[in-house]
Amino acid sequence: MKTQKIFYSMVLVAGFAFCSCAANETATDESLVPEVALNVIAADDALIQLINCPTTTTEVLTGDEKSGLLLMREEEKLAHDVYVYFYKKFNHRVFNNISKSETQHKEAVLRMIKLFGLSDSATTKEGEYNNVEIQALYNSLIAQGNTLNAALATGAYIEEYDIKDLQDLLTVTQNSSVKRVYTNLLRGSTNHLKAFTGILKLYGISYVPKILPQSEYDALISK
Repeated sequence: MKTQKIFYSMVLVAGFAFCSCAANETATDESLVPEVALNVIAADDALIQLINCPTTTTEVLTGDEKSGLLLMREEEKLAHDVYVYFYKKFNHRVFNNISKSETQHKEAVLRMIKLFGLSDSATTKEGEYNNVEIQALYNSLIAQGNTLNAALATGAYIEEYDIKDLQDLLTVTQNSSVKRVYTNLLRGSTNHLKAFTGILKLYGISYVPKILPQSEYDALISK
């Protein structure tokens, strides 16, 4: 995944130039945004509650499964922190609502980390990470979101990023509890992607996927 992350970051820097010039930056009235796009937290809460994580287990994870959980803990924290940063900067409710959903996501992963007796790799400070690649990505993401529309597109990119990593982790995970968590996180990230791209569409922007193939992106958005 290391090579993928470096590549994605390079694509991110090159790919968001359209946001500052192709969008009408005055179209930021939240009254234009349907409640379904703003209230994704309710859907995410329901998904996370379905996980029903056990409190004890005798199962043992593989090395890949352990590293996958620690990676997703950092990635869900990154999404949360970026959206908190954008909410403070632009005061758009979608960032506040989805950051709350991301709190649910990162706590769900933390429950799995504790279940299997792993040490939590995440820091408690917003915008700070022990994973140097995640730290570099965070710095790049908040720099790219220099306008509201660019920030919304950055949010869509983050959800693509999470979706791709979750898909990859599901292919190497055999543990049923871990699979259940990843599957629900994947649904949540899809909801977030639809919210961000739906708002961009209302603001006159057709989001172009940076990571997922166009056909796969179209299928996710249409669900």
